[in-house]
Amino acid sequence: MLAGLVPDRLAEGYSTLVSHGTVDLTGSSPVEDRELVEDLVDWGLARRQGTVRPELRPVEPLVALESSLEHLHEELARRHRALLDGHHRLRELQRDYFAGGADGPASQPFRVLSDDEVLDVTVGMANTATEDAMAIVNDTDGAIMSTIRSDVALRRDQPVRKRVLYDPSALSLPDGTADDPREAPEEMRALSGVPLELHIVDERAAVIPLRAGSYLFIRSRLVTRALRHYFELLWQRARPLGEHRQEEGHLTRAQHDVLVLMSCGLKDEAIARRTGMSVRTVRRHVGVVMDLLSADTRFAAGVEAQRRGWL
Repeated sequence: MLAGLVPDRLAEGYSTLVSHGTVDLTGSSPVEDRELVEDLVDWGLARRQGTVRPELRPVEPLVALESSLEHLHEELARRHRALLDGHHRLRELQRDYFAGGADGPASQPFRVLSDDEVLDVTVGMANTATEDAMAIVNDTDGAIMSTIRSDVALRRDQPVRKRVLYDPSALSLPDGTADDPREAPEEMRALSGVPLELHIVDERAAVIPLRAGSYLFIRSRLVTRALRHYFELLWQRARPLGEHRQEEGHLTRAQHDVLVLMSCGLKDEAIARRTGMSVRTVRRHVGVVMDLLSADTRFAAGVEAQRRGWL
């Protein structure tokens, strides 16, 4: 009856008591372990009675079960409080580390991270944000996108403003389907041609890619403040993600490449050589882009694309 709810020795001791009824604690007894006696009483599975000739009597099974559940509930509540306290201490330690505090290498305002390190660092940054968490994403497989998709980084109860700025190319998978980030942050905007990826929290720490497989971890307040200012400038130019997708008509990476080369004055044949597409494919992309821009000429398409922020 009590299996799994109380320690095995208590379940066995209670079963022994039930089978023998009241037992004498002064002489030979089926329950001779004094520590077991105390635990049975503490758990509410038995009660002492008598003073001259003390005896131990099991409580009714219904009461024993209720007492076991109550004791288990109290234990779970205690462990839950300990777990919350541990998470609180962990966040404080992480916050000190990412701020370059006493427990972090404050003498290293810049550090190069490998692929194996960067996801842990960016998730740790997101988990310790207190005011702002900002990201610029232009790579569907990069560390920044991985952090945005991370349950650890997103399932938070702090009142933190989370903003993500996407290059439209990061929202299209190779098969051309739209990729809506899972459990999207509160604010998302899109801006074509963002030049770098960035993850920054509270002007305390930032991560930017250096080259394939390496990232720069920054804890210099001067540099992170400048990166924050750069992010805000791009944020003002960007459009809300839904609006951008509606206006852009889900412009593919190939169509965007064609648009960029068109704006540089290249003809279809030159665009085909630069991109490796056939001339027929280039012409099809040109037609789609001009239709989306409601433009009659390539020059007008370039002007409209600039106005919309596609270039």
